[in-house]
Amino acid sequence: MYRNSGLIPEYYLVDNFAGWKKAFVEASGRCDLIYMPTNGAIKDWNKEEAISFVAAGISKPIFTCDEFMMPYVVFGFTKIPAEQGRWVAKTIKRIAGGEKIANISQTRNEERKIMINYNMADKIGVYPDTNFLPGATKYNGE
Repeated sequence: MYRNSGLIPEYYLVDNFAGWKKAFVEASGRCDLIYMPTNGAIKDWNKEEAISFVAAGISKPIFTCDEFMMPYVVFGFTKIPAEQGRWVAKTIKRIAGGEKIANISQTRNEERKIMINYNMADKIGVYPDTNFLPGATKYNGE
């Protein structure tokens, strides 16, 4: 997906919070843009420390596709769970109607919520184009 958009991804796979902090610093020095997926498998994750760490070291735009990662990023292009629920409901109806599961193809999310975390944006002075703003939601924390 990223290569099709002209981006050249680098991956940093870590299993603990100390490794994540090291990878964040390295990526900040090497990359123009940082995609931050889930933190679910990172042992010893410390939410408050991670927010402070990113806020102190952010130098590039950071984005995510998961709303729960918004405290650590500037932009979110997040999934809308209701879209997935509608797909599941339609698919269950198809199966209940006799359609074979093998005949049901995979799909991609088409809907998204655009979010901006101004606390992080202010740290680097990067803000979206005004054409981008009308559909965006301001992230206010939890």
